Amino acid sequence: GIFRRASFSASNHELGDVVNGPPDLRLESMDARVLSQMGGTNAAAALPATARILFAGSPGTVFAMASVGDVLTSKLWEANYGAGKFFKDKIVLIGPTANLFQDFHRTPFRQDMAGPEIHLNIINAALTGNFLRESSRTVEALAVILSGLIAILLCLVVRQPLRRMAVTTVLCVAGLTIAWASFNFGKVVLPAIAPLAILFTGGLASLAYDFVLERLEKIKLKHTMGLYFSPRVLDAVLADPGSMKPRRAEVVLLLTDLRNSTPLAEKLGPDGMFKLLNQVFEAQTSAIMREEGNLEHFLGDQFLSYWGAPQPQPDAANRAERAALKLIEAMEKLRIGLPSEVQKLFGYGVALHAGSVLVGNKGSALRLDYGLVGDAVNEAARIEALTKYYGTKLLVSRPAYAQFSQQGARRLIDRVIVKGKSAPVELFEYQNPCTPLDYEALCRDYKVAYDDYFFGRYEVAAQKFETLTAKYSDGPSRVLAARSKTLQAKPIPYWNGIWSMEAK
Repeated sequence: GIFRRASFSASNHELGDVVNGPPDLRLESMDARVLSQMGGTNAAAALPATARILFAGSPGTVFAMASVGDVLTSKLWEANYGAGKFFKDKIVLIGPTANLFQDFHRTPFRQDMAGPEIHLNIINAALTGNFLRESSRTVEALAVILSGLIAILLCLVVRQPLRRMAVTTVLCVAGLTIAWASFNFGKVVLPAIAPLAILFTGGLASLAYDFVLERLEKIKLKHTMGLYFSPRVLDAVLADPGSMKPRRAEVVLLLTDLRNSTPLAEKLGPDGMFKLLNQVFEAQTSAIMREEGNLEHFLGDQFLSYWGAPQPQPDAANRAERAALKLIEAMEKLRIGLPSEVQKLFGYGVALHAGSVLVGNKGSALRLDYGLVGDAVNEAARIEALTKYYGTKLLVSRPAYAQFSQQGARRLIDRVIVKGKSAPVELFEYQNPCTPLDYEALCRDYKVAYDDYFFGRYEVAAQKFETLTAKYSDGPSRVLAARSKTLQAKPIPYWNGIWSMEAK
């Protein structure tokens, strides 16, 4: 080990009864005998049995060394040592320093120290009183306990992991500084390694615990939020949590509703109805998530999703358009697989609308949901309800339609004011799995008929709409034919081509 402590005396028993005498006979070490010779008294009686010494310096830097060969050579004896004056009033120890004798020992310094030099350091410490005082085992135990308590207190008080680790590091550096100052200026060895190791290890352990806990919380949060957001949007939200703060956003909404819920529930029973609902929601969710849309809620048999929040999506409308097509395709596949008596009752409508809404966390202290609030949501619900009125699967408002970049077969269905609103909205339909094969021809003929209706040529419009109804079994044509006849019989003064809906 490392030599730190000197022994000045020991009992005969402690030394293994090396001399004939009683076990408690005190025997002096060589260093104590040297001191006794110098003082003429029993030095062992005035010195501790063992003591931790303070070395005078590193090997070869404090005590002069003389070669025996030089001493025994007359010329060198005279030239170098003044015929002995050099050694006057000094303690001289004679011992080997050659590597051959292997009398070198580890000390607190980097270099090993020769045995004679160690003895000189011991004698020097006794003469100068350079002994180090050591803390008791009780103090060491209390220091360890205190360090553990400080580590626990830091975990409870400083909640931010990096700040806690910084405070722990500062405390450890302060502890080392105090121990260093105590050693160099007070000759007191304070317990530092074990307490500071416990404090620092506690800091690292708490940091690791917080890291693992944070990872688990993120995994849990990602799983929970994954039920509402598409994977790509979710990654963006986790990378920028500030995007979840309440704000106003421009979004594109997709709302769908299942028709005839009450008759279906009566026909299927509770188990069958919930099984059907889950199949419907699975189809809807898959279509939305594939286009990186986000789920707002399931409300009964209603499904609301959106694009454009919490992260902006420049192509939100195009994504919503594609999602609506995939949704209708999936719903039709589901309908075909149902029993014939259930197929007759199975119906749905899909609405696309765009507008400004408030987005953010809403709810109570017990439960929060990230969602939308705004008039655009209510208007989307009104538009979806009109799919049943027109007998079509899909309706798109002008604000959403205007954002489409892809142009295909589409038609303006109607211009209406939905119930509860004052501003008119234009409703469009575009080709989807439920439209006729010759949909482009229907769109052209419907536009001609609608222009007659819009400009007040009701009789001509009614005839054209009836022709389209018979040819295509077209729901909107049936509605507009009946309305044209109503307007022909009872015209509206100052007609502007906009129809006010009296029902939701």
